[in-house]
Amino acid sequence: MTPLNVIALISGGKDSLFSILHCMAAGHKIVALANIHPPGDSTEDVESHMYQTVGHDVIPLYAEALNLPLFRKQILGNAVVTAREYTVPKSGEGYDETETLAPLFRKVMKDHPEADAVSTGAILSTYQRTRVESVALRFGLTPLAFLWQYPFLPPYRQSQLLLDMGAMGMDARVIKVASGGLDNSILGHNVASIDIIEYLKRAASTFGQAGDGAVVGEGGEYETLCVDGPSVLWKKTLAIGGSRPMQLDAQVGIMSFKNTNAKAIDKEDDGRGLETLRIPPLWDDDFKVHFDALGSLPSAKLPGKLAELRRRTVTTFRLEEPKKGHLYWTFSNAMESNVDTAAEQLRSIMTRGRMSLYLGRETVHATLLLRSMSDFEAVNKIYRERFTDPIPPTRVTVALGDAMPEGIDIMLSVINVHNDKIGSLSGLHVQSRSYWAPANIGPYSQAISGPLGLDKTGTEPPPALLNIGWRPPFVADDDANANAVYVAGQIPLVPSTMELYTEKGFAGQGLLAMQHLWRIGRTMNVKWWNAGVAFISRSSTEEPQNRVAIAQVLWKTMHDSTLQAQESQNEDALDIDPWDLQNRVYDQCDNDKAPQAPIPDRSVLMDEKSFHIPPAFVVEVEELPRGADIEWHSIGVAVEDCDILTGDGFGIIVYTVSVPAARATLFAAEFTVKDDGILDRTKELVEKEGFKWEHATLYAAPECHKMWSQVIPGTQWIPCHRVWGKDGEEVAGVIVGRASW
Repeated sequence: MTPLNVIALISGGKDSLFSILHCMAAGHKIVALANIHPPGDSTEDVESHMYQTVGHDVIPLYAEALNLPLFRKQILGNAVVTAREYTVPKSGEGYDETETLAPLFRKVMKDHPEADAVSTGAILSTYQRTRVESVALRFGLTPLAFLWQYPFLPPYRQSQLLLDMGAMGMDARVIKVASGGLDNSILGHNVASIDIIEYLKRAASTFGQAGDGAVVGEGGEYETLCVDGPSVLWKKTLAIGGSRPMQLDAQVGIMSFKNTNAKAIDKEDDGRGLETLRIPPLWDDDFKVHFDALGSLPSAKLPGKLAELRRRTVTTFRLEEPKKGHLYWTFSNAMESNVDTAAEQLRSIMTRGRMSLYLGRETVHATLLLRSMSDFEAVNKIYRERFTDPIPPTRVTVALGDAMPEGIDIMLSVINVHNDKIGSLSGLHVQSRSYWAPANIGPYSQAISGPLGLDKTGTEPPPALLNIGWRPPFVADDDANANAVYVAGQIPLVPSTMELYTEKGFAGQGLLAMQHLWRIGRTMNVKWWNAGVAFISRSSTEEPQNRVAIAQVLWKTMHDSTLQAQESQNEDALDIDPWDLQNRVYDQCDNDKAPQAPIPDRSVLMDEKSFHIPPAFVVEVEELPRGADIEWHSIGVAVEDCDILTGDGFGIIVYTVSVPAARATLFAAEFTVKDDGILDRTKELVEKEGFKWEHATLYAAPECHKMWSQVIPGTQWIPCHRVWGKDGEEVAGVIVGRASW
């Protein structure tokens, strides 16, 4: 890992100062402190959506206390953009206070041109994180947010952050309370002390919700001012004698620092170094169990390669434009052969022709297929020019080598939602390094959540669903709380360093990439995966049969263990005394917890007796980003109720996740080359059985390339080297998608 030269954004609060220690522990160098402050003659606390202002009079003392240069800028403007994700205001919309960071960074970088990163103390605030990221990236600065999602990392308690601060000798005084659950009695006390931590936990049980950040003050419940810390960073301590509590209104109290004699004074070396700083573990508890068992993974001999597989160049593709009654639609495998380089081909695709009209906010997912991964950086630059929205579409990027059509270096497919549903989209776009999950390595979001169901459609399920076991009665609900969650392809990068993980070889990579998928899914409220698709690299030296077996064992083991844990919890619940059950004594609220939501979550199943683990398919491509050996991709459902169905139906559907309230089904299918009627039966499923084909992805082995030279509209096509079905048998193709009725 290359060390970074960091500008540390500080507010005086506990989080920004604690983040500096994590930057140092990661091997980075702090070159300067930076702070945004209110006007010098302002009152103690100025209303700002973005910046902490209470205690601002004390900030200049940090330069002496930490022996680092301090740069400051006065707040300009106000909160023009109040959305959770940030976009630079257009001309005439006003000056957003976020933009004050730009002249601040410019000022720092003039004196410290070596600066190439910026740290922030964001824990759960997307509002704060995305604004710092927006400005930092314009200056070429790598955003660092090592505390991001900290409560949701082991041991999954909000108070652990405060305990970790206390263990490092941090003294962070409460200087503002702004919640009905807190009062002025804690003003001036160290928030990292055991007694105050316990006080905050008790208070959170009355006004907070599990995992909402109340214990660490993420909802504005309180603010702090650091006055001391470990000697590895703090060279002096701050004496703030003379500060006094003030009641601003019925709920808000602050410490006043006007006319105090606050100063930095010498301190003894406490001997605390970075070796005592607790670094959150790489693995979640449920994944750590499987990591420890990787050495004993069962070996599996998979069936041999299908005979007589022949590569066929596909020369025609159908572009499916939006149709009435469809919620999603697809532009499939757009390509350009009249220019030489991959970057030029992509620019032509994105700026000319029909597809150029439909790339923007309505795009929820993109598949970028390259001939060579060496074109990745150049292509990313062109791609970024088109997708500038704060929540760009999720993306899968793989290289296919000579499986690409002749003369074609790049193909692009996109899944779009209809324009009237754009406002229903939400996303997760993290560009900062943290301990949580990898920052994106391109202009894409980690996840996009969009409506799963259609409006004003028929309420009777199609015969195809009845044929494979659909169970009435059927109740439709246009306002169903059901979403499809598109997750970007996940490769095994260590989040804090963004370097490729190598411990325990392919199995270690496969498990870490899967954990990224799970962490993102949990954040987006995913309850069930439709199917897992593991891309494996042809360039790997390990036998593909072994890698296929490992990937599928990892997928199945994670699902099995999660379902078994939920079953055990249900059995334990049966032992609760009836009086306790009635009076909920067994379920006392502990809002210090940051619970890990299970995936899959059997509580959403309409019939627990009829379900199956989602299939895991493995497809071999030429190469993956960053030289990874595996990339996991899936679509999840964030639902309250769903039904899991299996059956051969028309000879292709092997697994469906159907959501009756949304009148939608996600399906996964596999087939062999011997099944000559597969194309006709697939069309029959789409056209004659009442389904509206929203979108699908075909992972095609070479023999299947010929079969699908005329692609079903709405289907994107990925020509793979080899494809394996859910039972580890090599097949001609796999198709995964969504249909409605």
